[in-house]
Amino acid sequence: MNVIIEGLPLSGKTTRLIEAYCDFVRQGVPTDSILVLVMNIREARKWREAIDIAITGKLQILTYWGFIQKELVSYWHWVLPQLGEGRRPVKPTFLNAEASHYLMNLIVENRRSQGAFDDLVATSSQIALQILNNLNQAAINGTGIDEVTRRLLLTCPGEAEKEQALKDARDLAEDFRGQCLQARCLDYSLCVELFAKHVLTAPGYQESLKKRFTALLADNLEEAIPAETDLVSTMIPFVNSCLAYDPSGGHTRSFGADPVYARESLYPSCQVETTAGAYGCSQEAAELSRVLSANIADGAHEQIRSAAVNASGIDSEFRAEMISQVARSVIRRLNEGTAPGDIAVIAPIVDKVLEYNLMRDIAEAGYQVQNISQRQYLVNESFAQVMVSIASFIRPEEGWISNRSTLSRCFQVVFGLDPVRSSLLAAHCLAEGRLRLPDLDEAGLRERIGFQVGERFDSFKGWVQQISAIRPTPDSLFQSIFTDILARVIEDPDDIAATRQLIASSLKFNEAYQLLPILQRDSFVGRFLDLISKGTIAAERLFGKELQDEAVVLATPLAVIRSGLSFPCQYWLDCTDTGWFLKDFRELSNSAIMGKDWDGRWNDAIEQQVRLGNAARTISGLLYRCRGSVTLVASEYNNMGHHLDGSLTDIIYESVVSR
Repeated sequence: MNVIIEGLPLSGKTTRLIEAYCDFVRQGVPTDSILVLVMNIREARKWREAIDIAITGKLQILTYWGFIQKELVSYWHWVLPQLGEGRRPVKPTFLNAEASHYLMNLIVENRRSQGAFDDLVATSSQIALQILNNLNQAAINGTGIDEVTRRLLLTCPGEAEKEQALKDARDLAEDFRGQCLQARCLDYSLCVELFAKHVLTAPGYQESLKKRFTALLADNLEEAIPAETDLVSTMIPFVNSCLAYDPSGGHTRSFGADPVYARESLYPSCQVETTAGAYGCSQEAAELSRVLSANIADGAHEQIRSAAVNASGIDSEFRAEMISQVARSVIRRLNEGTAPGDIAVIAPIVDKVLEYNLMRDIAEAGYQVQNISQRQYLVNESFAQVMVSIASFIRPEEGWISNRSTLSRCFQVVFGLDPVRSSLLAAHCLAEGRLRLPDLDEAGLRERIGFQVGERFDSFKGWVQQISAIRPTPDSLFQSIFTDILARVIEDPDDIAATRQLIASSLKFNEAYQLLPILQRDSFVGRFLDLISKGTIAAERLFGKELQDEAVVLATPLAVIRSGLSFPCQYWLDCTDTGWFLKDFRELSNSAIMGKDWDGRWNDAIEQQVRLGNAARTISGLLYRCRGSVTLVASEYNNMGHHLDGSLTDIIYESVVSR
């Protein structure tokens, strides 16, 4: 039997799937014969913790990305002959997001030095991400980069500079793909494409799936890319399946999710069972979600009497004051007895200004804040900067010099110095325009930083000299920094997780470095330090601490929606910022026109419709995770002093009649 459990967020769909999993096992189905497809690594971890039954084989709980990597390794002998000239390895090497972004960034920078993309506002790093997005869209929709480029060209007729930039982007995509194929290094897009072309449709593969899997469970299919939907469609004729679908979802459309394609492909083959209610929100929030979704997306003007939005929001002239007012309001709730984990502070962008000031103000009142939004860039991980600073002392010939503030942070962590003394020490390390650890006595620093710290500094300097003489291999350099230095001073579990992630990233990057000639034009350490300093996008964390009940949550809307949590108290920040109305398009990419159902039209009206639709889904998704009320928070000016004129606050207040 094939069943789709349809329901709103937090209505028990995943619980039903887990119950179905346990039922299969009780009926004698081995656990290694049950394939479970989940949205991300965090969800996989939740599944593994929730399964309370005797295990009869290896657990097959995977993301689609994880599943196709395993399949490409298993069926590499089918794929390799299709790739043409190049290496003949016994298995492929997989590029994570960091290595892929950095490789594309190098290719873009080389082309920009020749005059390409001069008319674009985007940085080289941003251009690299947009080209990677085009490759991803081509793969997950099965169209190819030429079709992606054709669609993009249709959106800018007569714009010669834009057309040339798009053609250049296509050329760089092909250059990137060629280098990956030659080295047999597979990025995300190439994995999706090779699996679809040479494995999923290969003679004998379906028979292999039949032999290996008796049951299939797939969660969050409204967030599935078309390629994942195709896999599920292939399997359901010969397995017992239980699938979950949220009709209000589709929050990851900009990353390729296609809920319409999933529904049209799977519903005809399945029995649909609907869950009752939405347990993650109040009835008032659910009703308000329906009204606001229509008012935002469709331009309706329905009004509703509701207490789900606080009549008195927080309005400030400047954003800094807005953040302070939010902190005071949160502290007041906490002092009145609200549990920290019941409060979520949500902003379209969680920048350093917001994170630092909110955490500082609330910490001064004796409470904690946890930012559950994944850091977008490696360089934003504070302990990544600390490790890189230490590595630059060990390998000064690489030419990577930390700035004063980064070195100061490093010395605060390693020696426990205050900001003033750590900044003083950092300044002496950067004297004469080169990086070095000074002689404290010659520089007259020992008394100024303290004798105990001076002894630890001397020990650290001796360790750096010893490690430098050993010349550790790339795969042991960062491990040595963590084991010998940082393991003794890091206490925060999240910082430990970030440090472990950096070590894992260095190991993955070393695999790519050994195979790609473009990377070998510099040393491994030099390349890896460059990768971090250039703002390379961070791969999904393999390690992370669980959400804390005793901490106020700080997050982007998508992070809240993907967390599986609901909150009695939500603060929506920056409501006058247009960031709540996300766009799916950039200078060189446009996710909105890549779907299988695109009708060939694109204009300003459709662009606005896309942004309104995105905002409506976001607001609806947050309200379905609100068990109490929302406080709207806005400022007249942003951090840069620019006037804000976003319409979210007006739309909501015009829709809600307070009780």
